[in-house]
Amino acid sequence: MIQKLSSIKLTFYSIICLGILLIMGVIFCYFPVHQTNIDQLNSNLIHHWLGKTVTTNPIVSIWVISVCLVSAILFINALLCSLSHLLPAALKHSSLKKWSFMLMHLLFLLVLTCHGLSLVSGHKTEDIQLYPGETHELSNGFSLLIEDIIFVDDTRLISMKTKKSRHLMTRKTFHPDKNYASVILMEKTKPLTSQRIMMLNPLVHGTMRLTLKRFLFETPEKSEDKMDGSNTGGRNQDMKAHKKNSRQTTGSSLLVIGEAGSKGDSPGAVTKKEKKIGVVFTISENRFTTLFFVAYGLLISTIICFITTKRFS
Repeated sequence: MIQKLSSIKLTFYSIICLGILLIMGVIFCYFPVHQTNIDQLNSNLIHHWLGKTVTTNPIVSIWVISVCLVSAILFINALLCSLSHLLPAALKHSSLKKWSFMLMHLLFLLVLTCHGLSLVSGHKTEDIQLYPGETHELSNGFSLLIEDIIFVDDTRLISMKTKKSRHLMTRKTFHPDKNYASVILMEKTKPLTSQRIMMLNPLVHGTMRLTLKRFLFETPEKSEDKMDGSNTGGRNQDMKAHKKNSRQTTGSSLLVIGEAGSKGDSPGAVTKKEKKIGVVFTISENRFTTLFFVAYGLLISTIICFITTKRFS
């Protein structure tokens, strides 16, 4: 039984099945109903998500369960293969090649373990939209204040749909180190830390990770809510006044966009229209996140080491 579960044949079939399931997931994303349910999985623990989705969308529920089962089979296969084949071989004929191959399997098991535990533990909140001067209440008495938002690249990237804009975000068109949100993390009323959060540079505090997902323009509905004073009150009004006075400075989140004037205007005339830039955050709290990223980085390193030793051996 152990020989069958640790066989390379089972590894091959598991990887093929997992690949087919992932392709199915890509196809599901083209259907709005399925896409919505898959997105909801990112902000819920898997057992809570299944409790809500198994009756409303059984197709996606069965797909997720299938992915979990195949991943579990692959985990058992890698574990038994490591203990029954790779470890004895490395101990019998010790070499860098064999130990790197063994370590690669162990790190793969650690990555799968952390990924599985993150599905059933912790907390994650997605699509938190914030603008300069706004605050967002977090768990355990923490809160987040947005000081300023800087976007120096072509603002058409913000107006596009997410998939299209990500496709056009190259090194020439988008500079992650120059587009950021300046934030202050506070505990009750006491500032804990301040940081510029970029797309590839999240704010990490203990088990909490704050990630900048994308930029967006303020919607008309959001502006009307603020005018009614239903958002964050005086703090927003003070920030608006400050931004209005400093619109000409570099990096202001209030953009002045030129639009063609009417026929009676002079050729160079433009109509000024202000658009305020906001950000979309994802907040996750999971004690296994750091371990997952460390294990993943080490896994890539051992794969490179194994390929190098195999090539020159």
